[in-house]
Amino acid sequence: MRRAPTEAHRDDALRAVILLLLVAAFLLTAIAAWAIAWEATHPPRRTAGWALANGLAIDPGECGLEFTEWWLDRKRGGRLPVWDVTLDGPPAAPTVVVIHGWGRSRIDSLARLRAFLELVPRRFSRALMLDLAGHGESEGCLSTLGDGDEEDVLAMIATAKLDRAFLLGHSMGAVVALAAAAEMPEPAGSRGGREAAPAPGHGPAAAILGAIAVAPYEELAIPLVGRLRARKIPARPFADLALFGLRLLRGIRPRRTSAAAAQVGAPIAILCGAGDVVAPIEGARSIAAAVPDPPGALFLPLGAAPHAAGLEALDAGGTRSLRAFVHRCIAPAGSDPPDGSDPPDGGDGRT
Repeated sequence: MRRAPTEAHRDDALRAVILLLLVAAFLLTAIAAWAIAWEATHPPRRTAGWALANGLAIDPGECGLEFTEWWLDRKRGGRLPVWDVTLDGPPAAPTVVVIHGWGRSRIDSLARLRAFLELVPRRFSRALMLDLAGHGESEGCLSTLGDGDEEDVLAMIATAKLDRAFLLGHSMGAVVALAAAAEMPEPAGSRGGREAAPAPGHGPAAAILGAIAVAPYEELAIPLVGRLRARKIPARPFADLALFGLRLLRGIRPRRTSAAAAQVGAPIAILCGAGDVVAPIEGARSIAAAVPDPPGALFLPLGAAPHAAGLEALDAGGTRSLRAFVHRCIAPAGSDPPDGSDPPDGGDGRT
């Protein structure tokens, strides 16, 4: 018995509605993934105009520091601005290189530099701060989300003709600092005992004396998902699709920070707060555990501090330990720690 025409029309209409809903769901998912990927590679620009609007110093000169500005031409296209700051340490003292996180800029690095100099005053002769690709005042390039940014840091170090550098990075900048330290291990005869080799295209290798990595994460998916959840935006499957698109269309490689940490030849200090929902503290601990011994890693918790926190969140004991760590990295072997503080536990700083 044949169905009435009205019943057949009703079934066709239902199938059409279901198909339409499926197509709509697919399009919405694709648009959401595209929006996430676009935002990731086009972070907000923290420029001088942004600093003025927020009542912040627009350059080191407004913080009472003497500096020059120069531009670094990237091998992959575009150019990055660099602040080259003169500090009050002895002329032969090393240089600290400050690396900002995603959506930040060298303007944010100013505050992190001040906190660092309060921790170890008059120990460094110079500071370098750059805007990473796609950030701040950088020109002609999109953010690579840390993938390959260590090449720009190493090129900056080579261009500045540094012989000794100490790295300080936050979040994505912490990941970049560890990748750079893995590319340029300590020279022969140092505590790590691994011979430095020039990075391809960068000329003679500088000695990476040590690094402080604040709020690093194991892989790119972690902060991407964490930031979405912090904004009450569903992370799955949109973040996974966005990462797939970034890998397919932009060539952004999936990398594990612990793999870079396992290759470093310099002492590493890793800091993270228990209140960090973007780069959870468990990941920071696993990265610290991957650092070979020697040179060893010092892990310092920042209490319940959130992701944006820095050295100012250390308690008194943590401040003493980090000050001794920096001294151990930059001072001649056998010299006394500053202020009578003891070296980190175990001599190699591992906790």
